Amino acid sequence: RGVATSTSAANASLRRHLSAVVDHVAALLPTTKAAILQQVDIVRATLETLLALVSASGDGDGGATSSGASGGGISDRNRLHAQSLEYFTVEKLVHSTRSLTALLQLLEVKDYYIRYRVLQLLVVLYANQSERLLKSVVHDCPMGIARIMSLLRDGRDLIRNH
Repeated sequence: RGVATSTSAANASLRRHLSAVVDHVAALLPTTKAAILQQVDIVRATLETLLALVSASGDGDGGATSSGASGGGISDRNRLHAQSLEYFTVEKLVHSTRSLTALLQLLEVKDYYIRYRVLQLLVVLYANQSERLLKSVVHDCPMGIARIMSLLRDGRDLIRNH
């Protein structure tokens, strides 16, 4: 009983810390096109960090997918914990109008790397919280649909087809 209490307390503490990390990372995203263009390296690193947070279990693009039963894989317990943290991070991003608006604003930039990473993030968010993401994009983010639709006009096949 004492172990369960300390484990839940540790999980609560970790979630508070992760919430603060997600808030700080999302706050690094500039909200104007001029600021984005001046801070391309910071934006790229921020997007990589957010992708890492939502792909912690290794089941995302390019991640390891080995089961915990074979050597070299992560244990089922660790995988479950990582998936729980991923879900929490996705939930935090989807429920943050500021974060979603900043991500959608990044789609205005024609930088391949930025557009592709934002698209990857949106795919993960949609896969985990589709109803809430759609509601947020339609109701809370002006021009959100137009920015997403602009991806279909992108001349690069990888972005357009993803």
